[in-house]
Amino acid sequence: MRLYFLIALFFVLPILIVSSFLAYNHFRKSTLENASYLEFRISQAVSKENKEAALKDISSAKVEPRTFRALINSYKLVLNKSDDPSSTLEDISDSELRSIYLERKAYYLFSQGKPKEALDVLNSIRRDSFNYQSSLLLKAQVLIALGDKQTATQTLEEIIKTKPDSYLANIAKLMRQEL
Repeated sequence: MRLYFLIALFFVLPILIVSSFLAYNHFRKSTLENASYLEFRISQAVSKENKEAALKDISSAKVEPRTFRALINSYKLVLNKSDDPSSTLEDISDSELRSIYLERKAYYLFSQGKPKEALDVLNSIRRDSFNYQSSLLLKAQVLIALGDKQTATQTLEEIIKTKPDSYLANIAKLMRQEL
């Protein structure tokens, strides 16, 4: 009896493993296809300036992986380009997308003549955020507007030191020369 069980297990277990693997791959492929199709529809609506359709698709989106969710939510940036991004910020849980919105909010506040509020927002962007360096450029501009050239110079030096051969470092060097 035990021998039959081992033989059955020997044949059934690989079949279960392979079928589980195939089912997972099918699920993953269909999920990615659905997310891609949704992103395409939103992209088309945005390019045709159909804000209502794009926002409807964005709000109804229930997609994975998170990178697609972040991409789909990023269309809110395009759609609300002239609006205060504060309301959009409340809906974002993805940390990288949130850091983009924080930088955008700081720019909005700065452009509205609120440099101190902009500086507070910029200071909330984490050092490990992918847009930290670009937020430092904006921070330097805000500090210059506030008359704090010393801290602005230190901020520009941080960019240059951290990413010496980058596009952002080149901009920082030019800004530093003008101080």
